[in-house]
Amino acid sequence: MIGNRPVPVAINYCVSKPVPSGAERNLATVKNLFDRFARSRRARRTVGWVGVALVVPFAVWLPLAATQLVPSMVEVFGVPGLRIPASVVISGLLIAAIGFWDYDNY
Repeated sequence: MIGNRPVPVAINYCVSKPVPSGAERNLATVKNLFDRFARSRRARRTVGWVGVALVVPFAVWLPLAATQLVPSMVEVFGVPGLRIPASVVISGLLIAAIGFWDYDNY
């Protein structure tokens, strides 16, 4: 106080951003990696072809087994074991769909 008058105080209206914690920084890093991957046409195509490579052996096996040139999947895996090739094929198709999705046009 100066005499009976209060001292004017400058109010700082500039609010600084809080410093992100370690988890937030890691999340931002993962997001940057995902964005770079999603924008990379070569990486997406590679993932798509990996998905197709998972499907092709079972897609070839099916007609060969139908013509009885190789044992059928039921003979090899059994009826309860058909979940194994089915899950591999579905996973491969999902991976291929993600890999070949045209991200740049949406």
